[in-house]
Amino acid sequence: MLQKNIFHIILVSLALMTTSCASEYEPPVYPTVETEDGNIVKYIEQDTTICLRKDFPLFNGNISLSEVVCDSVEGYRRYEEPKYWAMAYFIADSSIDLPQGRYLYKEITYFHHMPARANERIKPITPYFGRMGIHPRSTAEDCRIGYEADIVNEAGYVWGETRILHIKYDANGKLIDLWWPCHPDKLRWHFTWKAWIDPWE
Repeated sequence: MLQKNIFHIILVSLALMTTSCASEYEPPVYPTVETEDGNIVKYIEQDTTICLRKDFPLFNGNISLSEVVCDSVEGYRRYEEPKYWAMAYFIADSSIDLPQGRYLYKEITYFHHMPARANERIKPITPYFGRMGIHPRSTAEDCRIGYEADIVNEAGYVWGETRILHIKYDANGKLIDLWWPCHPDKLRWHFTWKAWIDPWE
């Protein structure tokens, strides 16, 4: 009888703890903006400034396409995007039609696969601006245009990864719909092959 009473007390205590934890949890409240195309958009406020320029370095951009055996694929196979939009302050150079100010955007990751070769690895090439996204290892201090290739040979293919900013609305909900550095449909993944024993650069 004593064991049953103790077991009952434990169950009641656990139930009370669960109820207490549930009542203390408060889901995050996201600010919203009403857009001119009739949407109510939740977003995450970011205390950051994003600079857009067309003179960012090109990852392996010093390689001439005429001097190496290379190939390319276009577009993308799949993408991953965050659930919520973010609000940040943008500054763009004069060649980009985006007035200085706060905008809602998403940083979307795009993937494509390239044919692998036995005993060789893919070396990405970014010959020019306008057909490739932001290199995944870019930082605010060192932003590069390009993509990163996986070293894993998956059924005869290697996956490449790059990122594109989709700037959808301004702070008042006006539709902007700007893709930077390029629209995902314009992606072109240039590459060559290197033997595993060769140095990467």
